[in-house]
Amino acid sequence: MRATHSTIRIALAAGIAITIASNAVAQQTRLVFEASADNGANWSTITDPPPGTVVQVRVRAEFIPGNSGLTTMGLAGLTFQPVVTGYSLSEAVAPLSANGTGVSNESGQFGRLLPFAVAGQGPSSLSGTLTHHVDTGNTLRFAGSRATTMTANLSWGVAIVQNPRFITNPPESYSSTSTPLVFKFGFTMGSGSSLHIATTPLESILNARARWYTTDQGSFVDAPIIQDSIVPAIIGVPAPGALGVLAFAGLLAARRRSRTTPR
Repeated sequence: MRATHSTIRIALAAGIAITIASNAVAQQTRLVFEASADNGANWSTITDPPPGTVVQVRVRAEFIPGNSGLTTMGLAGLTFQPVVTGYSLSEAVAPLSANGTGVSNESGQFGRLLPFAVAGQGPSSLSGTLTHHVDTGNTLRFAGSRATTMTANLSWGVAIVQNPRFITNPPESYSSTSTPLVFKFGFTMGSGSSLHIATTPLESILNARARWYTTDQGSFVDAPIIQDSIVPAIIGVPAPGALGVLAFAGLLAARRRSRTTPR
């Protein structure tokens, strides 16, 4: 079946495009960025913290079956590079707990969330230890230490991986949900900060897909990630002329989620 798409593009002040598409027929993966300015008590895709606030950002992967009828047995893996645009060198990045090698989902813990940290990202791995980079254009980026540029090697991004259930020990550490939290990071808002966008560039996602288990034994399906299915977190106050654009973008994002969320 051939899908037809009606597309609307909204350019945000930071240069991020939100694309709305309809009539998707195949399975997809959605990546949702949410921010908290109150130590993890509340999370939202739009927040306006005052200077000096430690902002926590979390990333959720969501399996969208579309018309495929597929069900999953949990996320197998994806590799991506989360970024924050509008970042200032006067701001401080929260250290990755245990170098990001695997942390529990608790406030103040930053890195790859367990059980999605079995890829062995460390000093002896090809990607190096998970760390942060500050790219030209005031962009904060998380990836392996050897990924000195976003395009150096896409496999050197933040590797999110869990073993299939049959080799997981103990079984309680396995996540079978189709909407898992996979990564968290934090930074402190500077005194001169305004608009930040937490997202991931589509071109930085390895193979532009996530892989989901369909059986306990490790069979899997690939679910593409497209621009439509990346939901950014907006942190801070945009320029006055962008307020209407952001409000409209929020309305369109809500409409997109209502269209693609299984009922």
